[in-house]
Amino acid sequence: MLAPGLIHLETGASVAGGTAVDSYSIGQLLVRVGVSGVELELFGNSYLVTRSETTPALDAEGFADVGVGLKVPLARNVGDRMNLSLQGVLTAPSGSDAFSNDEWIAALNALADIGLSDRAGLSVNVGIAEGAAGASETFSVIVTPGLSLADGVGAYAGWAGFFAEGADVNFGEGGLTFLVNDDVQLDVNGGWALDADDWFFGVGAAFRWGASP
Repeated sequence: MLAPGLIHLETGASVAGGTAVDSYSIGQLLVRVGVSGVELELFGNSYLVTRSETTPALDAEGFADVGVGLKVPLARNVGDRMNLSLQGVLTAPSGSDAFSNDEWIAALNALADIGLSDRAGLSVNVGIAEGAAGASETFSVIVTPGLSLADGVGAYAGWAGFFAEGADVNFGEGGLTFLVNDDVQLDVNGGWALDADDWFFGVGAAFRWGASP
């Protein structure tokens, strides 16, 4: 949760592969703004490219949908080590034909950030998102332990599960973060499907402006 007066901009790129299609994403823009005890969020366009050696009909290029979000605190410093918050996200049908949901999609996430020690923490995200085109809702659970390795260097690894009717997906994921200075952080990340041959690898950067009052 950002303090009032702070602005974060996050961006990145990734490549993913697997049994059906290879995909590439660049942009992945997220703008977060702290305002009066809440956090406003803008999920900007990513430019997406998909390629398939076996199914040419899956080859496509274009922009993803954009969205807005609001994160509100539920409880802070629970047991002197845990913060709880609630995040709502609404995605607009604004992307290219190949990648747009063609309808407004709402999602709700419950978030917990838990301090385990001076060097270790745990992030837990439990959510539900509407399905597009009459599909069932998707439930998600993401559990990510993190550890400070050295000055300005951190590591995280965890599990992400997405559960929909007839289409469950489980990923192991992890990454490294590098704090360039107080306002710039770089990261590398990757993951693999636990029940398929799918994988992804990405890089990102985060920038901060402003100061808490």
